[in-house]
Amino acid sequence: KPLTEYTFNPLANCSLHLLFSYYGSIVNNTYSEFNLSGEIVRNLDTSFLDGIYETYHLPVYSFRGNYYNEFVYAIVSPADKKTDIFPVVDEIRQNAQQSDTYVNFVLSAVVHSGEEIRHLMQNAYLFTLFHLPFGKNTFLIQDDTFTAKDAIEISGQIAALAAKFRPGITENELKHILSDMTAWWRESDTTQFQLLADVRHIASAAIHVSPNASQLLFDPTEVIASSDSYDELLENLLHELTKILFPEHMQQKKSSSQLVDDIRAYLDKNFTQQITYKVFYDIWGYNEKYITTLFKEAFGISPSKYITSLRLEMAKNIMKKNPQILLKDVAEQTGYTDALYFSRVFKNNEGMSPSAFIQSLA
Repeated sequence: KPLTEYTFNPLANCSLHLLFSYYGSIVNNTYSEFNLSGEIVRNLDTSFLDGIYETYHLPVYSFRGNYYNEFVYAIVSPADKKTDIFPVVDEIRQNAQQSDTYVNFVLSAVVHSGEEIRHLMQNAYLFTLFHLPFGKNTFLIQDDTFTAKDAIEISGQIAALAAKFRPGITENELKHILSDMTAWWRESDTTQFQLLADVRHIASAAIHVSPNASQLLFDPTEVIASSDSYDELLENLLHELTKILFPEHMQQKKSSSQLVDDIRAYLDKNFTQQITYKVFYDIWGYNEKYITTLFKEAFGISPSKYITSLRLEMAKNIMKKNPQILLKDVAEQTGYTDALYFSRVFKNNEGMSPSAFIQSLA
């Protein structure tokens, strides 16, 4: 037969559920270097899965997901008999829970064919974006009938509060407005997708009344990405909006050239080490948001991206000198604990995989 007539189904006689776990808010790799959630995922201990197989006789496979703070468990059960997978799900959740941040779990619908996996994951991600609340532990089960909404509207309460931004607003008024916003989001179990739309609207409303808006950058995605709770979100929003609405208060901080020089010198020396946001506070007494702002203003790049650039430059030099080296060894030498993650970062930044880069040297 022609090759196209042959089909291979890796799930023949099997059923597959995917259990997605998210440590903190759902964000991409851009802001992962200093975030505690990404560090948790990189160092997860999955040895408990052996015990699950011994108890339930169901194989469970684990792998890192598309998002830097996502971990996925694939639960395989026989298709010829009805199997209750929820005891397995409950045990995974108990073992995967961490006290350092909140954890969300989303159980996918079931598939019986390997060809359906890509469609299943796409639907599961859409379901997650539209349903997963920010800032709390949650367990959701994917609805087979779910379809994405055409558009997401700004929350009416948030729009009303943002309308209070005006020239001459005081810092106390700003704090009160933001406190009301975060309290409303918390009480409403706001999804991260909705939260992103609301924060974009808030940024736009603040910039609209600021005489210096054209000189200021406010990335809502980054603000949410660096917030593991509503308390942190409030702090980060206050910091960003203070820059916009009270630029005169930031002048003294902007002149802290010695601080950013010290930070860059530290990163130049320690970029192959595992650096989290706690390092900033422990050494300099400032949070990540403040230091990131100063660093970007001084050097035009965030500390996270600066570390990535140093690591990738080192990786390319290593591969040029030793094209036969294993990728896992390159990853370890440049500060990545996971070779797959290293390859993903390399390709995202260089436009080719590390293997393709080595081949290009020939």
